[in-house]
Amino acid sequence: MAGDLNLSNLKPAQARKTRKRVGRGIKGQKSRSGSHAMRAGFEGGQMPAYMRMGKQRGSTSKDAMRIGPFRTSVWSVNVRDLERFGAGTEVTPELLTETGLVRNLSRDVKVLGHGDLSVKLVVSAHAFSKSAVEKIEAAGGTVTWLKPPHEPKKRKHKKGPAAPASEAASGEVEEAAPETTDEPGSPADQKNRKFEVGAQFTSLNLREISEGFTQNGTIETFVFGHNNQSGVGARIGYNFTPSISAEVEADYYPGDIGLPFSMPAGGRTFQIQAGPKFGKRFEHFGFFVKARPGIVSFSNAFIIDGVDPPFFILRSHFARATHFSLDVGGVLEFYASPRVFARFDAGDTMIRYGPTIIGFIPETVRGESVVTHQLQLSAGVGFRF
Repeated sequence: MAGDLNLSNLKPAQARKTRKRVGRGIKGQKSRSGSHAMRAGFEGGQMPAYMRMGKQRGSTSKDAMRIGPFRTSVWSVNVRDLERFGAGTEVTPELLTETGLVRNLSRDVKVLGHGDLSVKLVVSAHAFSKSAVEKIEAAGGTVTWLKPPHEPKKRKHKKGPAAPASEAASGEVEEAAPETTDEPGSPADQKNRKFEVGAQFTSLNLREISEGFTQNGTIETFVFGHNNQSGVGARIGYNFTPSISAEVEADYYPGDIGLPFSMPAGGRTFQIQAGPKFGKRFEHFGFFVKARPGIVSFSNAFIIDGVDPPFFILRSHFARATHFSLDVGGVLEFYASPRVFARFDAGDTMIRYGPTIIGFIPETVRGESVVTHQLQLSAGVGFRF
């Protein structure tokens, strides 16, 4: 049978295709032409490994570390290599090239201090180490700098004149003292900022008193109420030292306290105190004690002048009444910045009232002077300059 399948008529089912791009793969960026021109470290657009890795800390500035773009390259010659020259020889980079100590003049020449030198030479080079300068000068020779020695860049927080070239060459450059800081609480801050002004809200708890006779016929003071007044004030001070200052404070209470019985007070209240302040000031806060004498004045006090016989007609008038006072207490300050701070005061304001008429039958009787104690609280802000 002609169509029978046997070993003599076996053929492949289909023709084999010709392979393309042998050696570079079939797909992808590296199979394209020009893929060999990709820079080293390129990873196809993803974050490369040298950027994913952590970096060492430190500056790469020219003054801090000569690495990266600031790296320098010089020909090094030690002083022991100069021993071959005779005494009095002028050693230059050209002479070092002729003798084979340096390869060529494409780089600067630096003389290092390894070894000993016993001959007197005049050495000219672009740079010298400190030990090399000492050994050449100890042998009676001299050094000539073909380039000025490197001087560190002056930073903004340092002051002081630049050191001479000879001192810089020998490494005897003194470090300039850093500028004094202006942080709150620092000695420089307290020394420079003497004046301060401030404003505050204040509260004065007035005690309403009355004088009268007891059953024994003696005069006694009675407290029959409290009158709490709120107001505003201003303050100015001068700091002699960080711990001692003097200040003047004035407060105004717009509320009308009325006409307290038997007290030479009434109307609106005005207060002024002046005195020293002592304490301790730290970086972010300070606490002080104060003792400030002053006055408290009432705008419309009811004052009894006396009585007119024979019908005991009461004589009185309304006028401003002013009394001596003393403010004793504590101060707490919080420093938000070198110039701005918050202040909180708490103290006992003692007011001395003069004698008043407490009786007039059968004759006029005056009481004694009375000192009352009032709690005074204040909170405000201040500015130093």
